[in-house]
Amino acid sequence: VGAAAAAGAGAGEGEGEASAHGDAEADEFGELQAILAGIPQHAVPPRGSIRAEAAANRCVERVTAALARASLDYPRHASTIRGLKVVHASLDLVCLADHDGRRMFTTARGTDNNLRHTTLPRDLGNDTLIALGFGPVRVRQVAAAYQSMCDALPEYSSFGTGHSLGATVIEFLAMWAESGPERRKFQRIDLFNPGSSPLRRLLPGRRRPVPLTSTKVCAYCVSGDFISRFHLSSGTKNVLQPRKSLSRHALGHFLPEGDEVAARAREVVGAAVARAIAAVCVAQFAVQACSFRAGSAVSRALENVAFAEMAAQADAEGRKVGLRRHSLRPGRPSLVGRPSLWRPRELPVLPQVEAGDAAEDASPASSAPSLAAGPGLLAARAGPSGSSLGEAARGVAGQQAADADELPVSAACAAGPAELRVSGRPSKPFWRPRATACAQQGEAAEAEESAGSAACT
Repeated sequence: VGAAAAAGAGAGEGEGEASAHGDAEADEFGELQAILAGIPQHAVPPRGSIRAEAAANRCVERVTAALARASLDYPRHASTIRGLKVVHASLDLVCLADHDGRRMFTTARGTDNNLRHTTLPRDLGNDTLIALGFGPVRVRQVAAAYQSMCDALPEYSSFGTGHSLGATVIEFLAMWAESGPERRKFQRIDLFNPGSSPLRRLLPGRRRPVPLTSTKVCAYCVSGDFISRFHLSSGTKNVLQPRKSLSRHALGHFLPEGDEVAARAREVVGAAVARAIAAVCVAQFAVQACSFRAGSAVSRALENVAFAEMAAQADAEGRKVGLRRHSLRPGRPSLVGRPSLWRPRELPVLPQVEAGDAAEDASPASSAPSLAAGPGLLAARAGPSGSSLGEAARGVAGQQAADADELPVSAACAAGPAELRVSGRPSKPFWRPRATACAQQGEAAEAEESAGSAACT
């Protein structure tokens, strides 16, 4: 935008007139005005910020920070800059008050070269008007703020400054102040590379400079700058030789030389602060990592203690519990161990019944199912080898019943959970039924056995 707006903004007077004034150096007050001319650029919020950043209070904060930095960059004017207070700050105008000297400095912002969305559309519109030879429309907006500051600070002498578009705004604002007797006039305005247009000569009544009778005008231009080439000043016009490594339209041509020692000291302090911040960040990260590792170690230790207590309890009860122990070394991953599930005690497998024994014991009475139970075990006999299988089951049950037929079935059903083993292979476990169901099943089994015995007889 700097180049585009510069081309559109137009600029000063011809080279012949600039040479007639000769080269001149800015005075001390002009250097102060040049420093203040760049302050409004800092009131604009950075690119990508939200709309709330353009609020007046946020602009005041940014301008205050810019003044503090300027007092460090230019030690010769540090005392004057530190005495300035921000009384008004917006995107287009900044007003500073020197209460000790009873002075008010008004500085307008030039074209924003950073292409920020909060300023770009309005800057291009005002630059286009200047390029066509007209005055910027922004004067109507800043005039109201200027008048309010004049009412708030009565009997203060007024000074104005600006660069590029801001210089043109200040020039037309001074003309507006002189147009009314109740308005406060500027004592002096400093214009740095003010924008102008070659088309101004073609408009009737615009060939002369902006009429300023009671305001001292000091215009500063850089030799070879096209933007300020066609500017007609109603006061003095100083043409400076350009500095190296700077564009012809830059404000840096009018700024005083900075203190090299102070700049170097700020660089060293900034580097030290950056290293300190980095060290603090690393320390915080290390503390967090150590805390995490300590917490993991404590968690693993608590788990090992819990598993040890569980193993001790299992050993006391005669059970076997498989635990996976953990190492407390920090390099080991924090695996969470789990105890292995234990099964009930293995019961002895019932012996296989031979075919001959099954044939000898085969009888209608023995073909009926018979139940025998012991503590924690429910055995069943079925088929032609019921008597031999039932005898083996009773032996395994602890010889609690001499004859399976004499043991009530209800007592067998009430024995509790067990594994049903038939022909040496365990079947699915079943749980204790209700007492009534057990009684019904026992009565049905006794009835069937009686009926079979009668039939055989």
